[in-house]
Amino acid sequence: MTDADDRGREHPSRSRRRAGSVAAAWTLIVVLASVVDPTAILGPAAGGAPAQSTGTAAAVGMDVYTVAHLVAYGVLAWLVGVWFDSGSADSNAVRTALVAVGVAAAVGFGVEVLQIPVAARAGSTADAVVNVVGAVTGVTTRATVRTVILSDRSS
Repeated sequence: MTDADDRGREHPSRSRRRAGSVAAAWTLIVVLASVVDPTAILGPAAGGAPAQSTGTAAAVGMDVYTVAHLVAYGVLAWLVGVWFDSGSADSNAVRTALVAVGVAAAVGFGVEVLQIPVAARAGSTADAVVNVVGAVTGVTTRATVRTVILSDRSS
């Protein structure tokens, strides 16, 4: 079996394996970033009250940390969705979405638990909820993009 079909497109199993590898690497990055003291990397400006975002995020009252949670867990859920999506016409999109959100939410909850003993961090129920919202947003965005792409291919 080749890694590409007769039109040069990548074989779905290869892209799924790649998505799994990227999801694992992304999870490692998220976990490491979550247990490191932000002031050690960003300097004293990262300590104290969270820095406020500018633009649209500020307009809805989100700080940079909330945006970071939404993006991190949205990307993770997207990658897990690709990883678990069989790509077949009869694949269960709802089951894949639930698995993706569940995995991302579990990672998010685990990260919050890991932060409890870290002096410079604090485990937070609110952050865990934002992680789930990010995961749901990532899965929803992926489903929307996938629907648009599939409808363009059938046109």
